[in-house]
Amino acid sequence: MSLTDWELWAVAAKVMEAEGDEVGEFLVERVHALTEAGDEDGVMTWLAVADRVQQLIAGKPSDPKELN
Repeated sequence: MSLTDWELWAVAAKVMEAEGDEVGEFLVERVHALTEAGDEDGVMTWLAVADRVQQLIAGKPSDPKELN
């Protein structure tokens, strides 16, 4: 199951809210666990979430249309 772009942004925002300053560590652990489990789709999804988290932290999405 793949998430829509909107859903990826929503997950990124929710993870940031839930994890606070530990968001980076949470994402690394999540990707590592999925890698160990051999879940390539899960890894790709969480890397996409991590990319959006980085953009939110920086204060600017790479494409403002992605927020619509």
